[in-house]
Amino acid sequence: RIELGEIEAALSQCPGVQTAVVTAVGEARGGKRLVGYAVPAPGDSLNGEELRGLLRSKLPEYMVPSSLRILDSLPLTANGKVDRGALPALAQPASSERPAAARSATTERIASLVGQCLRLDEIDDGKSLFELGASSIEMVRIANRLESELGSRPTMGELLRLPSVQALAAFYEGQADFAAEDHRRRTAGESAAPAMPWDLLIDPQARESFKEGRLGLRRDTGGAASFALGAPSAGVAEIFRARRSRREFADRPLLLADLAELLAILDQVQEAGAEPRRLFGSAGALYPVQAYVHVKPRRFSDLPAGGYYHDPEQRELRLLSPGGRLEKEAFGRLNRDLFERSSFVVFLIGQLSAIGPMYGEASRDFCLIESGLMTQLLEMAAPYAGLGLCQIGSCDIAHLRDLFRLEETHVYLHALVGGPLPRREHLRVPAPAAEGTQDWEEGEL
Repeated sequence: RIELGEIEAALSQCPGVQTAVVTAVGEARGGKRLVGYAVPAPGDSLNGEELRGLLRSKLPEYMVPSSLRILDSLPLTANGKVDRGALPALAQPASSERPAAARSATTERIASLVGQCLRLDEIDDGKSLFELGASSIEMVRIANRLESELGSRPTMGELLRLPSVQALAAFYEGQADFAAEDHRRRTAGESAAPAMPWDLLIDPQARESFKEGRLGLRRDTGGAASFALGAPSAGVAEIFRARRSRREFADRPLLLADLAELLAILDQVQEAGAEPRRLFGSAGALYPVQAYVHVKPRRFSDLPAGGYYHDPEQRELRLLSPGGRLEKEAFGRLNRDLFERSSFVVFLIGQLSAIGPMYGEASRDFCLIESGLMTQLLEMAAPYAGLGLCQIGSCDIAHLRDLFRLEETHVYLHALVGGPLPRREHLRVPAPAAEGTQDWEEGEL
């Protein structure tokens, strides 16, 4: 809980501050941010960023206002009290603060999307995004919009180094200049930065031939000492036998119990007197990767079609979009027929707001690692649930946002399409249970 009075007291104690007020500005759902207002003592002058720096030495980061406005006086009611209702309007930069100089097309686009993310009508191109009121979550939203609008996104580290619309515009215009120069060098036959020297293989026969080459194995280790590891144990051999990718499925309806047995591998379990545990580790024990399921019409005898969220703590499927459909165009051409044959799809989606404040620009990498661990567990559990799975790497998240009610801070990571196995391939031996996992901790090598 954030106590505004505590923040106001800390701000009022800063040198040169005569009086101060702090309020929460924005929409109730996900849009609130702290804005401070300070009146300097007679003869003193104040700087908003310097005051924020002083507050950081007294308060935790989440209690430091994202923006500080220096006012000649605070608005008062007829009774002489601070008119807090008039303060949010003061959080908007005055139109006179907007630079008069003509903007470039890139600057105009960036200013527009930043204004939309921060719900501001006017943007001062030279002001820090934090001074304009951006929170850490809104910085992620801005990065997402930049990627959507301009084709690439700055890392969180770059956003901190390029804190204004003006700096971001220079960054993107510099990228465009580099791309133009790189193209000029290529067309002129000059050496440029190393590029991918291969074309994407589309032809099925060419792809199969490439797979048979097994280029992932090293062939240049001749003469190195080698030590035989021997045959795998019976338990390991059973795991090898069970785990395989499936692109064909049996023609029969599934039951909710089949899907429940598969998703149980991702559930949180808490034994009496013990801490909650899962079968896979997560950076900082944050578990930002969420599982969603799209169920196709008439593929389950007791589960309606639509988009579902899997709650690993309550061990429930929650129907977010009854009857919600997913078109095959969400996937690449090579996977559309596979999707048509499947009964359901498990999507692994990262919620960056659940990890970004702790891991910054490395957050998506940690989400990808976590989704890999979850994928492995799902593939190992599937045959014991009578299900076959096949991984799909690419998907257009635009097709998923309404289906699963996703926010701007959600990112697509991975997907597995699934369907029923022939009954003779349904394994009855219990899946091996893990003894425990160690959550990752921050450290240095």
